[in-house]
Amino acid sequence: MITIIPEYITGEEIDQFLATVDFSKQQDHPSPTGIKSINGLLVRPKSIYEKVNKLGKTTNTELLIYNERCRSYPHIDDESYGNNYNWIGTGIVLLSNPEDYGGGEFMLNHLNLSMKPLRGTLIKFPAGPETHQYTHSVKQVTSGKRLVLVFRYVCG
Repeated sequence: MITIIPEYITGEEIDQFLATVDFSKQQDHPSPTGIKSINGLLVRPKSIYEKVNKLGKTTNTELLIYNERCRSYPHIDDESYGNNYNWIGTGIVLLSNPEDYGGGEFMLNHLNLSMKPLRGTLIKFPAGPETHQYTHSVKQVTSGKRLVLVFRYVCG
């Protein structure tokens, strides 16, 4: 099941969170598309973490940074991402305003659905090797920067 909650995280909470991020710790994401990531984030303010965890227990918080020309090819989220838990779902929160970047639409490929959600929107969907119907991607960012907070939902 796919859950989409517009503006689940407030702009103020996002601004407070981004103020705590050390962007000098960016690393290349495992995908070969130029995406940068920052792993193991301590999510502050705590309200973001609490809201996201109302929908299930999470682990492995990651900030994805899509600069110009970055994209994410169609894929499913599974153990190939280094998960050591019983990963059952992925949650993303859009941190950028849609007008701050060109392109960068989130695609649910199996539904042929393309969306550019509002800042603070949470999207949650199943993950794992048996969830091929939840193939997703991100279209190429043509200008600006797209920031996304990613959570892994786990059993237990």
